[in-house]
Amino acid sequence: MKPLARRKKFLLAVPVLGTGYGGAGDQTGNILQMLLDTCTHAVKLHDDLDMGIVCADAPTFALAQKLRRKMIREDKTLWPSFDVFSHGRQAQAEELAQLAAKGQLCLFIGAGVSVAAGGLTWLGLLWEIEKKFDTPPIYERLKKDDEAEVRSSKERRIFTS
Repeated sequence: MKPLARRKKFLLAVPVLGTGYGGAGDQTGNILQMLLDTCTHAVKLHDDLDMGIVCADAPTFALAQKLRRKMIREDKTLWPSFDVFSHGRQAQAEELAQLAAKGQLCLFIGAGVSVAAGGLTWLGLLWEIEKKFDTPPIYERLKKDDEAEVRSSKERRIFTS
């Protein structure tokens, strides 16, 4: 079995359970620490595995990040990928993280990200635009091998007119 969506590793999302209405709110730190320890151990055992801890609210997420950073400071071998950045790149990564935490970061990403999730290709987007604004069919102006891509994107389109 191979990972989906062009991933190199399998991704397992683990929710933080029981810390809200489950009644264990006073144990959130302990639960998060156990999850971090367990996930770290599992990823070390399996080279083809990535894991993410899913937090339902901002305070839980903030605590998870605080505990994760503490683990990294105490034992850098836990996540060696954090050591691949030069000092300058590390500072840039920290700055981006701070902007994201304040809600001041906007990512501009290519179509490849959305296509893997079932979104439109570039040609599919053009087809939707031409349909909405009643322009001449774009596939009449494209090479024959591109026509199949435009037609297949019609079947997967996510926009409506």
